[in-house]
Amino acid sequence: MKMNVIMRRMSEFSPAELTDLWNEGFKGYSGYMETKGVDMDGKDILITNGFTEAYDIILSSLNVKEKHILCENPTHHTAIKISKLQGYDITGIGMEQDGIDIGEMERALTENSFGLAFLTPSYHNPTGIVMSAEKRVEVLRLLAKHQIPLIEDGFNEELRYSGSHMAPLAAFGGDGNSVIYLGSFSKILFPGIRIGWIAADRELIDALVSVKRARNIHTSTLDQAVLYQYFHNGNFEKYLKRAKSEYKHKHELAVECCRKYIPHKRLTGTGGLHLFLELQDGIRSRDILRDCYEQGVVFTAGDVFYTDDQGEGTLRIGFSRVSDEDLVHGIQVIGKAVQRRMEENGC
Repeated sequence: MKMNVIMRRMSEFSPAELTDLWNEGFKGYSGYMETKGVDMDGKDILITNGFTEAYDIILSSLNVKEKHILCENPTHHTAIKISKLQGYDITGIGMEQDGIDIGEMERALTENSFGLAFLTPSYHNPTGIVMSAEKRVEVLRLLAKHQIPLIEDGFNEELRYSGSHMAPLAAFGGDGNSVIYLGSFSKILFPGIRIGWIAADRELIDALVSVKRARNIHTSTLDQAVLYQYFHNGNFEKYLKRAKSEYKHKHELAVECCRKYIPHKRLTGTGGLHLFLELQDGIRSRDILRDCYEQGVVFTAGDVFYTDDQGEGTLRIGFSRVSDEDLVHGIQVIGKAVQRRMEENGC
């Protein structure tokens, strides 16, 4: 994309639009949220420097009675870190094949007081699980019953490889549903451009704008102009179609290789950019990681995603930035390391 095209696009912004860029950020993503089925009436958008800033701003701004967060277990490791830094206690709810364990969630809500919930219903990080439509309705019912606002992470929501689109919780809830939606293009589009957004009730966005301006004034207007031009030209949809085809191939290859080479108890991940494995009892993923690192193969040890010091026998394998040859080789190396450890343990 030529710089003169970007600068010309910036020159076409009206004074009001330029003010928005400096304050809330580019408003065009409201239309993008509507394509997801979200009613943006009474809502607004704040552009942020990716997910990390968005989540941090929200936690530091909301005045909740209980600094206690309910989330899935495992969950986004950056969210765990930020929550703890902001002084929140965390209660993690176990995962089933179709999303969060509703029975466990209901018990936790009955027995504890929470100020917030943080959930990733589509291509959950790290498990890649997609929450069923039935569970989405039940989750919103329970949170509404206990009057708990929800932060929804739209992590990799675009990377669906099969089946029909599953609307986000922000769409399921309808108007005035107290859902704060976090989106980002950093993972699927431009990793070097930290562009994310918060979609929420307009009154909340107005408050968050002041907090963001006190921290870093605004998200790069140049980065926003680059992304805006990409959308304006229709390039995003073209790119996404190609990316989904490529990532679908890599996903299928990774699943096939994990099943073939890595002994495991459970394998999850129906979309997104990674797979999550639970190894046989007694096998620690950090031991496997040390063995593999010596051979130039790395993955993410799964314990970093757990809220309760569990998950030592789990791991997350990413497949987005490696060639097919390296992907197959890497999974073979992991599999051999797991098999050696199992033999040593008499498994």
